[in-house]
Amino acid sequence: MIKRLAMFLIFALVCVAAATADYTIVQETTVRGDTYTSETIITDEMVRTNSAESDTIVNSNTGQMTFINHREKNYWVTTLDELQEKLGAADEGGAVSSILQGIMGGDAEVEITKLDETRTIANYETQRYLVTMGKNFRFDLWVAPKLKVPATYYDGRKLPGAMAGPMGKQLEKLYEGMKEIGALSLASDSEMKMMGMTVETTTIATEVKTDPVPPTAFDPPAGYTLTDAPF
Repeated sequence: MIKRLAMFLIFALVCVAAATADYTIVQETTVRGDTYTSETIITDEMVRTNSAESDTIVNSNTGQMTFINHREKNYWVTTLDELQEKLGAADEGGAVSSILQGIMGGDAEVEITKLDETRTIANYETQRYLVTMGKNFRFDLWVAPKLKVPATYYDGRKLPGAMAGPMGKQLEKLYEGMKEIGALSLASDSEMKMMGMTVETTTIATEVKTDPVPPTAFDPPAGYTLTDAPF
């Protein structure tokens, strides 16, 4: 659960920015000592994250989400409303929501502080920002000012976070704060405290492409089978 929660947060942070231009970002993520490479493709309407085991596609306009399983060579499609409904039913009594509420600091404000530190990542100069959400979650973001994004598109990035109940509410606060920055994050270093443990996660972009992305980049792989959602 801990590793999946950490990975969800990284996915949400990668999706913090949407594009005025198209972006293809190759990044390395390390969670609890395990490192893997993934690719994120971002356009005005779509975000796709590709990894060795699975892909996730989000349409920010419609709320439709596609989950691709490379091991089973299949995929399933759902919507934000459907997923929230099923997750709510699975969490009868609110036990999981209560845990997440504690982890994310309850109703604590999200604080974003610009620091006087820069760093070159994937040939782009980035600016460091410190972000805190309550007492249990903090991370550094390294934002590339030249990779501009409009404030209106941050609303679309709320979709992946919205399925996470109280965690999603905190992430919405994050996106509202990020609107003022208006640029793409190329790295993050996070520290999350839960169940008496501290989980550290790092992600860093190794390559950034700004070539136009064709619509076919968001299609499921040829030969994969459409299945019913697992819930």
